[in-house]
Amino acid sequence: PSVSKVNSPISLNLALDNVKLNPKDSCSVGDNYVETRCSIEDKVVSREKEVEKIELEIRELQLRKRLLELTPNSLSKVRKASETTESSESRSRDINPAVTSGRQYTNEYLSDEVQLKAQVDSVKSLFMTASLPKIEVMKFDGSALKFWTFIKGFKANIADRVDDDTQRLMYLIHYCEGTAKDVIEHCVLLPEEGYTKAINILHKQFGRPHDIVEAFLTELLSGSPLNQDDVTGLQKLTRLMTNCKIALSQMGRNADLDCSTNIKRIVKRLPRGIQFN
Repeated sequence: PSVSKVNSPISLNLALDNVKLNPKDSCSVGDNYVETRCSIEDKVVSREKEVEKIELEIRELQLRKRLLELTPNSLSKVRKASETTESSESRSRDINPAVTSGRQYTNEYLSDEVQLKAQVDSVKSLFMTASLPKIEVMKFDGSALKFWTFIKGFKANIADRVDDDTQRLMYLIHYCEGTAKDVIEHCVLLPEEGYTKAINILHKQFGRPHDIVEAFLTELLSGSPLNQDDVTGLQKLTRLMTNCKIALSQMGRNADLDCSTNIKRIVKRLPRGIQFN
């Protein structure tokens, strides 16, 4: 068979012409490379930020755990350190911004510690309160001698622990009896101001200062003289004098008890041997 001869230079030139790259294709490859590299760099930066965030969260958890182990004395030292840092912060702000930023972070951390300590103390207080025995509020029957004792006890144990005035009113009616209950029962018909109205009625009916003073003095000054061996009677008179003094001093009416006429009447109730001592 015959073999055809090929002109080598001409064939090589044709081959080179066929494989020459288009300039547009070359630019496209370069652009794709740049875009791919930028995308990878963005992902790396994003992952680094996520790692930093996780490290900060771990750090915060470690600090909170450490706070639970702090004693009140160490917390006071922390507060003093915080105050010292705050006082020096303004002087160093213009000198070293990096240090100022670090101190601001420290102050924020200390503030979080104090807030968490307050929350822990609040929870402890709730547990301690729940473990205490229930306080029994005495009932009020309209006696002027017991008015202020009842009002103070009701406010501390009931009114300050209930947010709704309607519930306060129902408790108030429950803890009143006799005449005191009769004069405030109708207040349940008032939609909003029932509790306030009931308290005002009790004050006007049983809490007038001159009525309370008269009730205490009558209880204190009336009665027959006590014998030398009447220990129970003497103890009762002593308690009554103490209660009377406390009640009148709270109302600014000490003069009613300290007047010479009332003092002489009290002395006459004492055994003769004590009167001359």
